[in-house]
Amino acid sequence: MFYSIPSTGLAITIILLARHAGAVNNGLAITPQMGWNTWNSFGCDSSQDLLLSTAQQIVALGFKDLGYNYVLQDDCWSAGRNSTGHLQANTTKFPDGMAYVADQLHAMNLSFGIYSDAGSLTCGQYIGSLGNETIDAQTWASWGVDYLKYDNCYNEGQSASFPDRGVTGAWNDMDMLGLFQKEVGNGGMTDEEYVTHFSMWAALKSPLIMGNDLRKITPSALSILSNPAVLAVSQDPGSSGAFRRWRYFVPDTDLYGQGEIQLWSASLSGGDALVVLLNGGSAPREMNATLEDIFWNSGPGGTAPQVAQGWDVYDLWGNRMDNATATQIINAANQTAASNSTSPSNATDPGTIGTQFRYNATAMGGYASGLAQNLSVLLGKKIGSVEPRGNLVATVPSHGVGMFRLRQQVMAAQPLHHEL
Repeated sequence: MFYSIPSTGLAITIILLARHAGAVNNGLAITPQMGWNTWNSFGCDSSQDLLLSTAQQIVALGFKDLGYNYVLQDDCWSAGRNSTGHLQANTTKFPDGMAYVADQLHAMNLSFGIYSDAGSLTCGQYIGSLGNETIDAQTWASWGVDYLKYDNCYNEGQSASFPDRGVTGAWNDMDMLGLFQKEVGNGGMTDEEYVTHFSMWAALKSPLIMGNDLRKITPSALSILSNPAVLAVSQDPGSSGAFRRWRYFVPDTDLYGQGEIQLWSASLSGGDALVVLLNGGSAPREMNATLEDIFWNSGPGGTAPQVAQGWDVYDLWGNRMDNATATQIINAANQTAASNSTSPSNATDPGTIGTQFRYNATAMGGYASGLAQNLSVLLGKKIGSVEPRGNLVATVPSHGVGMFRLRQQVMAAQPLHHEL
């Protein structure tokens, strides 16, 4: 899990955490973190140039506007400690130093994250922070670091307990988004499987940390990672992660074993609800969920007041950006990067392309204001309604999801009758 606490102006993100989330009211981790991390695509092969060129892509591709604001250097950046015991960066990889990297990222209105470990060594067997926590925090703060990924390899037997679920200030860590990574021995996934991956990370309130090479991003990857309607679920400050309501096995099997189907749901801000129908079977199938099941946590056995209400249904993937538009954005972003400017005079501004699919959460102050304005880019595509005590029915692709926002129907005001 991740847990953010203040330390000398530094937001520390800890994977193994203490039971009490004492920093909930300090303004940190109100919603799950969003950003990009070096590890999945590059491992130890990272550098100053990689971080800054990726940061330019985060801006040009519109990820910063969506809230992906952390650029995270993972393991293997350190050259050990100097004579005074302070951590120092590898000057071959980071010739201008970490403070320079932080300054460059801050100039792009991005935040800088770094990696360490609660043990004597990091997972990559670089020097860890065990016994040097205070001096290391002071070092990172002096560099202008905003965020710490704190691993737990070589911890020498020290332990911490986990809270039972993700709540504001302490989010479920399902690790980085491995979208479109053909890692050794793993191969790739289908588009529907990548959609499922991203949908579940958002529904379960995991941090959304991209791990793909953004300089080589594909149109389908851009359209998944940039879906504002799904991001609005992840970044809802008034909701916790989805709960699984039921799980059933189905007859079909594939190379992964017997298939299964699941229903997940959650309460969202403003009285809305999230419904995720997950089809782990080898064939598309019609799935249905009763309002009784969806709102079980508010009252079992159909006693929840929401069961007696009618609901409009919005498909959160119904307005997904098409590949042609995504390709135009990528091409314009690459032209921007090639000219080494975020606003080149000889290239199309990628921010002007596909505006009907995009949302500027940074300018709007988050996602809540857009939802309050009923912006379709955040609500998704309206596909129908569910009557009181009714069922939500959808055809879900193999290894795919149906992801929906339910919004309570507004009853028309009844005229008043006066008898004379």
